[in-house]
Amino acid sequence: MSSKATAPSMSMGRLGVLLPYWDFWEGSAGGPSFRDEREGLLQQILGRLADLGFDPVGGGLIDSSTSGARGGRALAEANVAAILIVQSMAVPPVYALAALDELPELPVVIWALQSAHSIEPGFNAESITKLGSTVGTPMLTNVLHRRRRAFDLVVGSLGATTYHRVSTALRAALVAGSLRGARIARMGKPIPGYECCDASDEDLAGIGLEVVNIEPRELQERYLTISADSLVDEVSSLKVEGAPGTLEISLRLARALEAIDDERGIAAGAINCHVPEIRFSEDPGITPCLALGRETTRGVPWTCTGDVLTAVAMLVGKRLTGASLYHEIEAIDFDTGEVAIANSGEHDLAWCKEGCQPTLRPNPWFNDDQKTGTIIWFELPPGPATLIGFTKSPDDPGGLRLVAAEGRDNAPASSRESDSRRTVPILRSFHRGGVVPMDRSRRKPPQRLRHWARQQTGRSCSKAPRNWIRARVLTGSLPTLRFLVAVVHEPVASRRFTTPKPFAGLTVDEHRDIPVAPTEAGFVNQQDTAAAAPAGGHHQIRPPTDQAHDVVPRQVVAAGDLPDRQVVHITNDLASEAAGDVGAASQNQLGVVLGGTAHSFRRIGNGDAATPAPSADPG
Repeated sequence: MSSKATAPSMSMGRLGVLLPYWDFWEGSAGGPSFRDEREGLLQQILGRLADLGFDPVGGGLIDSSTSGARGGRALAEANVAAILIVQSMAVPPVYALAALDELPELPVVIWALQSAHSIEPGFNAESITKLGSTVGTPMLTNVLHRRRRAFDLVVGSLGATTYHRVSTALRAALVAGSLRGARIARMGKPIPGYECCDASDEDLAGIGLEVVNIEPRELQERYLTISADSLVDEVSSLKVEGAPGTLEISLRLARALEAIDDERGIAAGAINCHVPEIRFSEDPGITPCLALGRETTRGVPWTCTGDVLTAVAMLVGKRLTGASLYHEIEAIDFDTGEVAIANSGEHDLAWCKEGCQPTLRPNPWFNDDQKTGTIIWFELPPGPATLIGFTKSPDDPGGLRLVAAEGRDNAPASSRESDSRRTVPILRSFHRGGVVPMDRSRRKPPQRLRHWARQQTGRSCSKAPRNWIRARVLTGSLPTLRFLVAVVHEPVASRRFTTPKPFAGLTVDEHRDIPVAPTEAGFVNQQDTAAAAPAGGHHQIRPPTDQAHDVVPRQVVAAGDLPDRQVVHITNDLASEAAGDVGAASQNQLGVVLGGTAHSFRRIGNGDAATPAPSADPG
């Protein structure tokens, strides 16, 4: 579609920037010139953020509760959507808190900024003051936790890598902040029975969204006022297939929806077009799928079936990445580990990269209607992508949850294209989750999809290009197919994993667990009668006769005094007491097999620490 459709502003909002400062440390950091240095640092950061495409507003150096409150009010008047606090030194947290009290509902990103990348020779008190972000940051975050004020944290110096991480955090914060006050259109009620797609106006108002209820008749009436003469150049650059005779009707509906969005200031919307005023009317008499895709391309995402929840997910994806596609997960390819996605003609031309040729076609989903609307069809480019869902979740703060799962768009497999009009252009594999705990190596696609469904309880979802989940992904929990015993492994040269340590008579599987039949649950007492028992070490349990009972002599225990598996003799100097042993003979291996599921362990990095994975669920 040509660029003649005027796109609304995609700006995520202005960014407020604060840098706390404490003159208490000037004496150890070069005197008053230290303030000038930090002022220069703030200006440097504001300039770099502007170069990166942000709209930063400086709140100044915050050096007291009074200046903090003043800076917070200034940022509130500037209508910022998120706050960046640059914590570069030890500062009383009340300075920044005074600013945040003036901005109580905005997302917060804290940058623990160390002004030098490394610790140089001559490190002294002045260095500690100037590089004190590791002191000042926990002073602030501690109190934010106490107040239940959410924040994101980035730790780093002024290098390009840190700026990239800060930018990622700021984009997410600004998108979250931009939702407050966003107007979400609800055109008609959801399809009867589609409770999974719906949320009340009060539910959405709880996160700052404003719902605008629009009757479907308004779209029909606006459509009837649109002249076909204004559509000459609208699709001049598109290829046409299948003689879509309803192209004019589809474009008039698109213009009508655009006018409503612009007049009402709509940020995203959901429509149920299967009503007497639209699909089941004489005029227009079609589904407006092309109109929904055209508005999404302009920056105002729309969903169908009245799916207002996924409209919010679409808005997040569009503002975060610039592209968002409405679709469903249709089927699983159990052989390849991929899933197929499709929709009924909605689109976003922001997905259409260089060399892509969009095509106008009749909508194959509604061939049996008296009139069939026109849709735009094109192949999505291969590459990383993220599924995004939004759903009601009573256990979460605010009662709503955003769910994301990372994966890839795979190149289309021509062998699967039995129909040239195929509306499922690409098979995709999604393997990781933020809210959903998923892991490629442990979970097959059916289990990954099962966990997606457990979290994203709606019908449809949005997809955005690129992978946007950057939190550490936990190893996924395993289905309860057997009993497991945890095995702590001996380290080897491998950077990430360990080699299972052999146990007599027990097999360690590829997941570094020991499969155990239910009948074998209980205590384990393996004996090796061929192994010789070492002589017991002697320790007297009471003080000698020349010492009082409250005297504990200091004794140095040398390495090797109590080697591994040593049996210790415990004796008393009373004549009537015989010596006894404490411990297990070295020929025995004692343990327990749980009648359930224990943690398995996964090595991280190249150290010796192991991280427990979540226990298996009963699914």
